[in-house]
Amino acid sequence: MIIIAQRFFPICSQITTRLLLCQVYKIYNVGMVEILPSVTTVYGVDWRSMVTEVKELGLTRIALFLTGLDSSSRQQCYQLLRTVPNLSVPFVHARSDMTEQEYRLLIKDFGTQKFNLHSPRAWPMKYPVPQEIKAKIYLENADTVPDDAELAEFGGLLIDTSHLENDRRVDPEAFTKTLELINKYGVGVNHLSPISDVPFDDEWGIHFDTHKFISLKGYD
Repeated sequence: MIIIAQRFFPICSQITTRLLLCQVYKIYNVGMVEILPSVTTVYGVDWRSMVTEVKELGLTRIALFLTGLDSSSRQQCYQLLRTVPNLSVPFVHARSDMTEQEYRLLIKDFGTQKFNLHSPRAWPMKYPVPQEIKAKIYLENADTVPDDAELAEFGGLLIDTSHLENDRRVDPEAFTKTLELINKYGVGVNHLSPISDVPFDDEWGIHFDTHKFISLKGYD
């Protein structure tokens, strides 16, 4: 199992906070569980500075969330990541507009072992990919919970911990369905994301899950 930590880099920029988190990663990267710090691209974040921090901290294994990048920007991201010494990217949050060639590039150049997507019912894949690649793709419990037919076609189930806790609070039906899927399929990958004590009310409705990490309390 690969557990993906820090779904969103902390809003606070203190380097000491990130160094502390790197120590946590070193402590818990044992056995079959690996916790990876992430470079993320949503909400207009400066992902280039995150790659610079990966270099400064001497990280050699990270997760990569491509959610906010179009095809052209993704190529720029890969080019910059190639400048990080001895870097591997075991996990990538992919996008539905990625081609087979792009998946193979990540596997070849960065040693990617697992990917994830949201339910194809909500986000259909734009290009066909062979079954050997689908077997490496895990479907996330996001706004649309994946169903049995989808999971049979792909590698398995990815659980975002904040989405799961949010469903427990506001969507019992989705929560129950996700627990049933966990019991049936197990969990291949996690996103370790924070949860808010105060609900948000935005275009997604009322929810507590967030990808903005302000303090460690969000992981309690």
